[in-house]
Amino acid sequence: MRPRARQLKHQRGSGSVLSLVVLAASVLLYSALFLVAKVVLMQGQLQSSVDLAALAANQTLRGLNTGLPCQRARAILTINVAHLETCSIVGDETTVAGTTSVVGIVLNATATASGS
Repeated sequence: MRPRARQLKHQRGSGSVLSLVVLAASVLLYSALFLVAKVVLMQGQLQSSVDLAALAANQTLRGLNTGLPCQRARAILTINVAHLETCSIVGDETTVAGTTSVVGIVLNATATASGS
């Protein structure tokens, strides 16, 4: 009976270490999943903002809004915490590209709107 007691004595506290390792791994996994979810969500929000900016720029080009089309697109992206990269007008089409940064990751989106 003595050898068994000696074996258990050397393993004292191993359950605590194991539970701390499992807890740390869980926190790391949830943090990674949270980061991925945040990036996906922000990409969708950026695309919506760029779509809106392209539509507003096109409406301004057609005379439905006052001002300059690319300035209108810049203003909308600024309100939505994004930056205007490019704004081009070809005929009755406006193309807007915008960027934003999430935790050091740069996200890009482009949209085109045309008046018909």
